[in-house]
Amino acid sequence: FSDRVAISSVLGLLAGYVDVICLVRYGAFAVTQTGNIIFIGSSLHAFLFGECQRGIDGQAPDALLRQGCAAVAAQQVAFSVAVLLSNLAGAYTYCALHHRYPRSTASCAAPFFALLTLAADAAGSLPDLFGGLGVPGWEVHQPSGPGHRRWHDGELTRWSVCLVAYSLGAVHFLSNTADGSRLKAPAFAATGHLQKIVKFCWNHGTLCKPLSDAQREAIGQSIGCVLMMLLGAMLGGVAMHLNPFVDADDDGDTWLLVPAAIVQFAVLKWHDAKIPPPGGWPSALVDPLAAAPQKV
Repeated sequence: FSDRVAISSVLGLLAGYVDVICLVRYGAFAVTQTGNIIFIGSSLHAFLFGECQRGIDGQAPDALLRQGCAAVAAQQVAFSVAVLLSNLAGAYTYCALHHRYPRSTASCAAPFFALLTLAADAAGSLPDLFGGLGVPGWEVHQPSGPGHRRWHDGELTRWSVCLVAYSLGAVHFLSNTADGSRLKAPAFAATGHLQKIVKFCWNHGTLCKPLSDAQREAIGQSIGCVLMMLLGAMLGGVAMHLNPFVDADDDGDTWLLVPAAIVQFAVLKWHDAKIPPPGGWPSALVDPLAAAPQKV
């Protein structure tokens, strides 16, 4: 496998893992924004028509239920829009960094974006801090029955997913198909890769067209991204179930984004170290240095 195929596959793994964690924990997609757009549309419908749920025997809910539904739906719209805009802001930030540091954008930004991903997990500890201090809205509730975890009212911790969306939005733009891209493949877009695989099967399986090295690498990226995204989603589900990073007081703070931040940092460094920029490496890094003149 080439470095492009390997890096695209690792990014697919990262996307699947992070989106499962964020969907279960925060109710939003940090990586793939299609789901958030669907959430926005569904919540707008509930806000405008007050149809969060049906009443008794399928009858329309009463006015009080409609009013409460609209309020909850409005909050969900604001939340989903914030996650979406955070993701786009991350992509915009990466554009600005690429304009200033075109040959080392990913490696320069790696520590910053990895720390943002970690910050979302750190925000999950805020209820322990503020709830212990008695701050309103951060109270700790005891289990209601056997096997139930303690939980918090810290709604602000939910918004910490915006940090992950910002961070992964930048990484997503790293793998776009723009002129400055080195991967030339959107590693977080499974639908596009599935379509590319179907087109590959038609062109080279049915029509038996010859396969160039570039096409072989491109289809390797598509297959790797899809399979590794599926594996990442599975790993995310297993991690949520086993909860290996649960803290001592067993209140659900998992720190499950720690491995994602580590992988994110490593793959950004790997990207700039192994994949040449458009136009190739600078000659000073490739050509051997001329022998220094000897002193007489």
